[in-house]
Amino acid sequence: MAFRSQTAACLMFAAVVSAQQFEFPVRMHRFPRPAPAVLTFTGEGVELRGPESHSWKYADIQRLELSPERLEITTYQDVRWQLGRDRSFTFDRLPEHMAASLYPLLSARLDQRFVASVADPHVETLWSSPAKMLRGRSGANGTLTVGAGRIVFDSPSRSRTWRYSDIRNITSEGPLELTIFSADRDTRFQLKQVLPEDRYNDLWRRIWEGNGLQTFHSSLENHHHD
Repeated sequence: MAFRSQTAACLMFAAVVSAQQFEFPVRMHRFPRPAPAVLTFTGEGVELRGPESHSWKYADIQRLELSPERLEITTYQDVRWQLGRDRSFTFDRLPEHMAASLYPLLSARLDQRFVASVADPHVETLWSSPAKMLRGRSGANGTLTVGAGRIVFDSPSRSRTWRYSDIRNITSEGPLELTIFSADRDTRFQLKQVLPEDRYNDLWRRIWEGNGLQTFHSSLENHHHD
């Protein structure tokens, strides 16, 4: 009975996602100057209407990065005059709530190709710590939250959400440091509270299981408090 209930719930969720449609006015970066455009997101894909029109199914999107201020779609289409570089479309001046509205849809429809530079507000918190995300010579202060199915960094200047399946590995060189390795980049955090050994090991296990027990190897070697 429980299995049938879970299956029915998954089918209902898939139907809701497929039925969703969002339309937003945006600004498209285009030579020689930016131009207004409209993006429509459905359960099947993305449609662009503006100075040029395109329609992409989610399988045709190589990478989609979403932040509150900016959205970039990288396709599998070659740019011939750039020696076959994959073509990207960049949009800014996004409506205020666009990123928050799109996150659930894109998270459900895209795998590791979705880079969520936005904090998931509905994470089921297991534990959290004030932290600083390090990036180059600067950083962003915020809160790092470990949830049942994802890790969220929430900051006024730079946020991020990783599903466990987005993460290839984690390491820690000490109780006040944590590094997340994902497909798009490695992200290092300075923690402002000590990360206990048992919490680190539990997080490592959850990420391992989130990747189908295939991403990592036999033990917690090279990890916490080496």
